[in-house]
Parts: sequence; structure tokens; C-alpha cells
Amino acid sequence: VKLLAITFNSSDGDSLTLDLNTRTIETKVAGGKTESVKLSGDLGSATLQGERGTFRIESLDPFSIGLYLGPRLVHTATMPFNRYVLSISSKNFTDDVNEAVFTVTDSDFFVPVAKFKVGMRLEARDKLNPHLICVATIQEVDFEKDEVLIHFDGWTKKYDYRTKFSDPDLHPLGYMAERGEQLGKTSRQNSALQQPYGYRKKFDWLTYLQEENSEPVPFESFSKVQTGGISNAELLRVQKALGVAPLRSDESRSCFQNTMTSTHIDFRVRQMIREVGDILNKGGDEISLHDLSPLFCFLPAQMNISTLQFPCLADILSVSNQRLHCICPGQVSDFHFVNHGGLPIDQKQVGSLSAWSVLPVIYAALSYQKKVLPLAMSNLCPGTDDLPAEKHSSLELALRRIFYFYITHNILSHGGDTRVNQLTMSLGPDQCEIVQTVVDEATKSGDVTFKQQFSARPPLTLMCQAHRLADSPSADIQEITIESFQNLAGNIYILHLENNPLSTLPQDFFSHFTNLTQLVLDGCKITELPAFQKNTCLEEIHVKANRLTSLPDDMKQLSALKILSISNNPLDVLPPVVSSLTSLTELYADNIGTVDLVPLCRLTSLVKLSVRQNLIPAIPAKLSDLPLTMLDIAGLPSFPCGTTFSLQSVKSFLDKYAVFRRISDKELQKMVETVENLGEQTTNSAKIGAFNVALFDKYPRIGKMDNENFPPVLYNLAQIERLDLSYHAFKNLGDEVKSLVNLEHLNLSNNPCLESVSPELANLPLKELNLRDCFNLKTPPKEVVRRGYLAVFGYLRRLLQGSVSCKRTKLMMVGLGGAGKTSLVRALTNKNHNFYHDYGENITDGIDITEWKLNAASLQKMGFSSDSDDSDQPLHFSVWDFAGQTVYYNTHQFFLSNRAVYLLLWNIRLGFEHAGLDFWLSSVACHAPKAPILVVGTHCDKVEKGKLPMEELKRRFPQIVSFHFVSSYSGEGIDGLKHQLVESALAQFMYPLFQGLRWLSLEKHLDRLRKEESLLPWKKIKEEAASAGIFESTELVQAVQFLHDLGSLQFFNTPFLRSHVVIVPQWIVDVMACIVTVHEGPIKEGKLLYSNMKEIWRDYPEDLHPWLLRLTEEFDLTFPLLSEDANIVPCLLPTAEP
Repeated sequence: VKLLAITFNSSDGDSLTLDLNTRTIETKVAGGKTESVKLSGDLGSATLQGERGTFRIESLDPFSIGLYLGPRLVHTATMPFNRYVLSISSKNFTDDVNEAVFTVTDSDFFVPVAKFKVGMRLEARDKLNPHLICVATIQEVDFEKDEVLIHFDGWTKKYDYRTKFSDPDLHPLGYMAERGEQLGKTSRQNSALQQPYGYRKKFDWLTYLQEENSEPVPFESFSKVQTGGISNAELLRVQKALGVAPLRSDESRSCFQNTMTSTHIDFRVRQMIREVGDILNKGGDEISLHDLSPLFCFLPAQMNISTLQFPCLADILSVSNQRLHCICPGQVSDFHFVNHGGLPIDQKQVGSLSAWSVLPVIYAALSYQKKVLPLAMSNLCPGTDDLPAEKHSSLELALRRIFYFYITHNILSHGGDTRVNQLTMSLGPDQCEIVQTVVDEATKSGDVTFKQQFSARPPLTLMCQAHRLADSPSADIQEITIESFQNLAGNIYILHLENNPLSTLPQDFFSHFTNLTQLVLDGCKITELPAFQKNTCLEEIHVKANRLTSLPDDMKQLSALKILSISNNPLDVLPPVVSSLTSLTELYADNIGTVDLVPLCRLTSLVKLSVRQNLIPAIPAKLSDLPLTMLDIAGLPSFPCGTTFSLQSVKSFLDKYAVFRRISDKELQKMVETVENLGEQTTNSAKIGAFNVALFDKYPRIGKMDNENFPPVLYNLAQIERLDLSYHAFKNLGDEVKSLVNLEHLNLSNNPCLESVSPELANLPLKELNLRDCFNLKTPPKEVVRRGYLAVFGYLRRLLQGSVSCKRTKLMMVGLGGAGKTSLVRALTNKNHNFYHDYGENITDGIDITEWKLNAASLQKMGFSSDSDDSDQPLHFSVWDFAGQTVYYNTHQFFLSNRAVYLLLWNIRLGFEHAGLDFWLSSVACHAPKAPILVVGTHCDKVEKGKLPMEELKRRFPQIVSFHFVSSYSGEGIDGLKHQLVESALAQFMYPLFQGLRWLSLEKHLDRLRKEESLLPWKKIKEEAASAGIFESTELVQAVQFLHDLGSLQFFNTPFLRSHVVIVPQWIVDVMACIVTVHEGPIKEGKLLYSNMKEIWRDYPEDLHPWLLRLTEEFDLTFPLLSEDANIVPCLLPTAEP
């Protein structure tokens, strides 16, 4: 391809053309005069050698020229010389570009370049010691890279550094003298200039420069940022004394400023496009073009095929020759034009192109796009309709050349140092008004083409109809046609049509959407995907929850596909084509049927794999070869508790899962009948449990397929961060888990066979550990699991640090007054299981707390033996005997907790209706919903055993373990009750539990203090904890909470009350008894006067009274009155109406 012509255009309308075809020079002067001369004299010489032409230009007046080859600015230069040699290679041209354009201007191409010389002095920041600004010297200057080498006078080269001319850490002479004091106050740096090392005199710039025979860097060489707003007085003083003339503005261009080189301009343009592209790719908030409403740019008014092929810079940048083009913002960063000729805008509205600071970013974003032109563009660019389709890529290239010109103009207008982060990402108020006015006029004027191209639906941002349709989730779209995308299918990169009642896509769908990278059709009714045909760009396909039974065979051509989501489709098996998608990084195939993991081991780029709720025959050893960071192989789920068990509800549940849908109606009928035949007395929860057992045993699960072992291959997933193994059947998670050094999220929930997890988990970077509904779990214990992840993690960590067995819990005796709670405690602790009490003894006032231990021999005699290491440990009960009178009810909530066994007593002689069982059962269910309850009828030796609605009570309160009838007088039923009590305690709490030695060591420290103190401030608790080896605040709270659950102390974890810890539980009982008692007390008519607090709590320090009062308020025992200095005590209010 030959270069045919070179044209020089001057700013005043003159032009000069070198026509290489006719070998002539043609000059046009403003006004119309034209002259043409043959290539000779004035050019000196002209030769064409192959594809390279060399021209020598002589005797021309000085001017500046810029040469563009295609979209690239090859060179710009000032022409103050008598001759100029230009070499051009035609290899830079395409078939459609056979003309190069020079632009000749008076001064537009001048840009400031600092006048740095080697040896010049300045003030510069020490990068290694940024609090210092020092005397510095220019050691080297690189004008090609705009760089200097800074050296600090008197110091070694260790502190030298190369930097750009524009580095804000470079300053003129006098910078620190004028700004140092302010900098010292507002930032951490020295306020004085750091003089050269070893310089002993009082530093003065003039004296120093005279001594060094050096010059300062001119003030004009620094930017406003570098000067920091200081005056140039000091520099002028020095320059005048040295005899160095300061730069004058009219001399700056000819003496100290050069034109920007073509390489420099080209680099700046490409850098801007690259920066914008990188930000758009990352989704950074530095650029938010979607906030512009509408998104727009300017293009030349005479946009046609000729303009694109042979652009004239003067016409392109003329403010009188602009049209405003609204751009569709697309979905993410797929901006594009529509087939519209642009909106008229006059010269006054445009003003200066350089004033629209957001435009370079828009042009850069458009330049970064793969495709910005619509398929049909007769209105946008007349003359392009007849071009063949293969030429459209050339049009895209030509349009980018126009963008290049606009960006170049902006760079030159701003001194050549424009950066993306220096540009304004928004319009000024006046500019917003101008754009909105132009758009409003187009809308009102009846511009039919404009209305056809842009959607008028909300939101009000202008978007093309095609992109609006492409981003239409949940829009009740029942059919998609290619025509509805208005020939813009090729501009669509992302298609969001999820949750629409779509059942089919056109068969040629992908032949039109050739640039589609992301397809989202989740939640539709698609039964079949069309062939992918010409599309090879797809990176993501999301088609979960459709009706797909297969995938197209030509899917294997999608070499760029990285994410495939096909979950919840009736595929029955994982389609074989999936294993050929070797670029896949993420695969989601939940609930599709049977999944063979062996073929997937070929997907060597796979980092996320989710195949939950499928039938997985085996876990292949090669799975560990994949670089997986996420693996979800959760098993088939269980029928949910809380649902009424019936054939219909079971069928509705099973129909949600592909594997369960394989169960025939006959087989399902049999399974349900088997459960229903368990008996009329079988509760709904028991039926669900029996059905889930049958469902659990029916299918392969991890642990069943590997002889109850955890698959060793899973321990080899070295990069795994998230692992879901819920609904499986393995018993233990072994110490080998320590090899999963990147594991952050582990889900082991609903593993009914799981008994223990390795404490090595505490050494992993875990953020989440789910152990919910692991019914056989012993380590960690369930009460620790209920407290959440932090409690479990702390427990496991302490297992690694040392452990000790702990068989302790509370025995809570509750029921109405006179039910015989105190007598039963004595009967249980008496070897003969009875207690001949005095029926006239005093009733319990508040709560009595005693200790009861059953040694290993006693437990073994009762039939409770174990081969575990803690078999010789006693079972320790802290027995809490609650007063049953109504007046005490409000105080009981202080002490109810989950780590306890509750004996609810009622007097048979008074009858069930008057036993208050509903109240007590509801109270325990509210405050301790996980604790077991034994309902005990007393005085069975006095009357016949009364009738009790046991099934109804157990249905309403599933915590009830059993019902008993006993006599503390004769001992009847005591033995059976005691046996059930011990069994419930061991079953609920007493698996081989291990608590850190430090927690129990803290208890021993507190035991020594109990003789002297009953209440300790939190600060003292921290000191004792430190002595026991507990230093972290989180662990301290867990340790204190654990001792609270054991009944060893009372801890109220609220912002105010946590300031103190009650280390003698009886103390808090006594405090409450000062207010609430069946005896005559200081509270009259239910009113606690603040003036009486000294009398009420006379045995307690006065400075503690506010804490005690707040304690009563926190637990709703008292309520403050706004009208007087008093609290009301509801349980002590008079019963008679006032």
C-alpha cells in the first residue's frame, strides 16, 4: 500500500498538499487562491524507495506540524529550521487509509517541558526519610522519559532516586522558607530545610550557589502543586544576584519549552485508554460513567464514510462543527452508539472542547470497547449501508481514530500531563443544563428516530431499546425475537432475562449474539438451549432452575467459558459435554440427579465446584489434583421438622429433588405407610424422624460408602477455602484436617453420625464452622455449639493446650410451694431414698443452693459405666431449690439456664388442675429451651396417682423426658426417678466433655476468694484470669459464661451489669430476698423508695446500691417511676383495687 498524499493544514485556513501520485505540491491560501507546482526546487529532493518516501522541505516559514498515520500520531515538531526531513513507512496504512494529515498551527502544539539541567539545585523530599525536605542537585536528565535523577548534597547515593519532572516532592528554592512552619504544624515533618551534610555555616541559598558555582531550577519549570502556592521572591533574589535572567512568559516557548514529541502524545493517549480500561475491568469507583445521565459525546457534524476514511483534524475539532450523540450506557461497560445522527448543538453551547473534562474519559472508554457501532448505521454515518459486513471492523477502527483526535486535543490543551485521576468525572451545572436542554428539545421536537432508538421507560437514564430488553429480569417476558433487539444484538455482551416465563430461544439466537459473554436465564422455563453456532465469546452461562434435560453438544466449542451454572434442572445425570469445557473455573450443578466426579477431574482450571443434593457414587482420588478453593458436596437433605407428616407433604418435599423424584408412587406409599403404622401414639416429630432414617439409609453418603471413614482425598485439598459436607454419615473429622491450611468456611451440619471433630481445626484460619443438628456430637459438646462459632473455636483451641474431664451440671427443683421440693432433694441424696420430714417445717424463702455428688462407684452400681478416660470422675450436681410461692416467680429468671436438668414437682393431692404446670413449663421453655424436664408428682403415698395429660404436655413441650410419681416419705418411685435423672444428665450434657485447664483453674482461683468476697469487679476477674493463663477478653467471657452455666457463679452479660460478677450464687439470692420475700419486708405497697435503699440493702456497700437497683430493673423485677424517686415492684403490689 502506497502513501498517496500528505496535507499540511494551517490554523488560518491555508493548506499545502504533497501529492505523491501526480508528484506535485498544491497550495491553497485562505480566500480561494490555489497554486500547483511539480516536485522540485522547494523540496530540494524527493525519492520513493519501495514503500518508504523521504522528503526534504526547505525555505518555509516556521510552523508546527503533526503527522497522523491512521489513528496514531506519529510525530509533532516545531519547524523553526530551514529544512526538515520526513520519513514515512506505508506499512502503517490499511486499504482504506491512504492519506496522512499534517496540522499546522501557530502555538496549539506547544506544551511545557521543564528546563532542567544537570547541576541545577532545588529543594526535594527525601523518599527514605519523608519528614525531611533537603537541598538537592539534578544529577541526570532524561527528556525522553521526562525524568531526573535527584541527589542530596553531602549525602551518599543511597538516598538518590529517579522521578518524573512533575513529582510533587520537587520544589523551587524558597519553598521551605515560606511553607516550612505551616508544614511542621499540619504534618509530621521538619519545618526547616535540611542543609547539606557537613555544611557548618548558616545556610543561605545565594551563598551556597555562589560557593558551588551552580544555578537554581527556574521557577517556571515547576507546577502549581510543586510550588505549593509560594511566591518566587526568594528565587528572583538569587537569580538576580547570580546574574541569571528569569524566564519571561513571552520567551518561555522559544527558550525553555519545547513542543511535545509525537511519542509523548501517543504514549499519553494510550495510557489514558489503558487506565480507563483497567478501571472498567475492575469495576472501580474512580470512573462512574453510569452516573452521567445521559451518557454522551461530541462527534463531527459531517459524519460520513469519507470523514471516517480521511478525517480532517480542523473539521473534527471545530466547535462550530459538533453534534451531541447520546450513548447507550449498556449494562456494565458496554457503551455503544445507536443509529441516530446526533443532536444539534450550537457553538456557544459547546464553548471550548477542553472545558468538557469528562469527555476524554468517555472517548477512552469507547476506544477500549470491542464494538461501539450498531450493525445498521445509515443515520449515524451515511454511506456505510453498502459496505460488506467484513468492513465493519474497519469502521470501528476509523471511529477510534476520531476518538484519538479528541483525546489528543484535550491532552495538548492541558499541558500534556493529563491523568485519569486528574479529570472530573462529572459535568458542571451549566454543562448538565446544556446537555439536558438539547435532549429535551429532541424529545419535544418529535425526533421519531431518537425515540425509537432510546427507551422511554423508567429509570430515566437514556438506554437503547435493545439494552433495556437485555436487562429485563422478572419482566414477564414470554417470547424473545431477534428483531426486538433492533440490529444491536452484536452490541450486547450481557443478557439478564432471569425469572421470566420464557420456554424457548430462537434457533439462530447465538448466531446474532456473537459477542455475548454472559447469559443469565435463571428461573425461566427453558426446555432446550439452541446450538451455540458462531458464538465463542461466552464466559458465563447461568441457567439454573429451568427445565433443561440436556445441553447442546457444540457447547464444547466455548473455549472461553469460565462459569457454568446448571443447578436445579431435570438433567438426571451430568451431561458428558461438561467435562470437555477445560477453561471452566466454576461449575454449579446442584440437584440435577447423578454426578460422576471422575470426568470432572479433567477440568484442571476448576476452582469452585458445587454438586450438592445429588447422588454421588464415589469421591475419586484425583479430585485433589484440582486447584479447588470451594467444594460443596452436601448430601441429600432430610424431610424438614415442623412440617405435618403426611403422604401429600412428603411427596411435595421429594418432588423438589431430582434423585428423590426417582422414587415411584408405590415405593413412596409403602415408606409412608411403614411410618404411619408405628402406632397412634407416635408423635409427628417421631414420624418425621423415622422417615428421615429410612431416607438417610437409602442413598450413598460419605461415611457409608467408605466404611464410616472420612475420605482421605478431602484432606489433600490444600487450596480449599470453603467446604460443605452437610447431610453425610461419617463419624469423625480426624487430625489430618490440619493439612487444609487455607480452610475458612466448613459446614458439617446435619451429620447425624458425627461424634467428634479434631481440635486441629483451631489451628486453621476458620471464620465459620457449622455443626448444627449433629445429634450424636460429643466433641465439642452441644451446649458449646449452641453458643456459636467463637465458643466452638475457643473450645477446640483449649483442647490443644490441655484438657480435663468435667461432669458437672445444675439440678433445678421447681414447682409450686408445698410440692415437696426440699423433701425430694433430701430423699434423692439419702442412701435409703426417703426422708421422714416434719410436715410443719419452714418453707423455702427464695432459693436454697446445695451440692450433690455421685461417685463412680455409685454410678456403676446404678448401671452407668464407661470405658472412657473419665469413667472414674464423679457426677456433680449443683442443686437449686426454688421457692414456689408466687411472689418469687420474678426472681427465678435470673438463674434458669440450659446446662441443667429440671425436676418440675406437683402435689398429687392438689390435683393436676391446680399444680401450675403450664406456668413452670412455659417459663423453663422460654429461658432454657434445650434443657431436659422431668415432671414429678409427689405424695403418691397419700392418694392414688392422678390423671395427667402426658401426651398433650409432651406435644406442647418436647423438652419433657418422662413423668414420675414418688413419695419422699416412703421412698416409692425415688429409685426410678434417680436413675432417669442421672441418665438425662449424662445424655444431655455428660458426653466425654473436655474443658481447658485454664477455665477450671480460674474457678479454683475464685474459690480461694469466696471465703472473703461474694461479688468481684470485672477488673479483679481479669486479674485472676491472667493468673490462670487467660489473657484474651473473648476467652475470658466464654470461661465466665461456662462457670455461670455450671452454677459456680452468676454473670449478667449486659453492658451495665457485666461490671461485676457474683462468685457466690447464694449472695444474689439473698440480695433479691431483701426485696421479694414471703415474710414482712421493707417494701410497702409494692413501692421501693430510693430513700429506703440504705435500709433495704443495709448489709451491702452503699456504692453498690445503684448496681443492685439496675439488676432488678434489667430482669423486670422493678420498674422506675418517672413521677418520683422510686421503683415499683409489681409482684408486691396490693391485690385489692385502689
